[in-house]
Amino acid sequence: MPTAQAAPKRPTIPVGDHMLCLISVEEKDMPSYNDASVTTPRWIWQFKAKTTDPETGERYEYRIYTGPTYGDSRATLTILLDQMCPDWTEEQKANVDTDELLQKYFKAKIRHEKPDKVGDPPKPKFVFIEPHNPKPAAAKGKPAPEPEPEADDFEEDPFANAA
Repeated sequence: MPTAQAAPKRPTIPVGDHMLCLISVEEKDMPSYNDASVTTPRWIWQFKAKTTDPETGERYEYRIYTGPTYGDSRATLTILLDQMCPDWTEEQKANVDTDELLQKYFKAKIRHEKPDKVGDPPKPKFVFIEPHNPKPAAAKGKPAPEPEPEADDFEEDPFANAA
């Protein structure tokens, strides 16, 4: 007979600056903010951090939930894409293929909000998230920086060679 198990508790990503890699974007039907009896599509942006939890040794994970529509300045998707893709046109952002952003690296500053319920962990939120652009080649006589690590596969460690 099958038995239910509680979902494992993930450690909350700490407040501060982080290097993140976008590993997936998934669409799920979730209860609407305005009416919990109605479901609406939500995108779940899953990132892995370069930093690890000292207790488990696992990389911190961070999720951002957005709607699927770009344009409203208050919408999380608009805020997220405007920061992650500052060089893209409005049309590119409105018609984003999220697969183009997978395995890309981003610098982010994370803050915590108070949880909805007493006893729940704090809710991490991004203050900013921007593309990680490796430093240009060093001046003459100095070695060039290490190239950005390749991250073709979720199973690979996206930060194995990151500085």
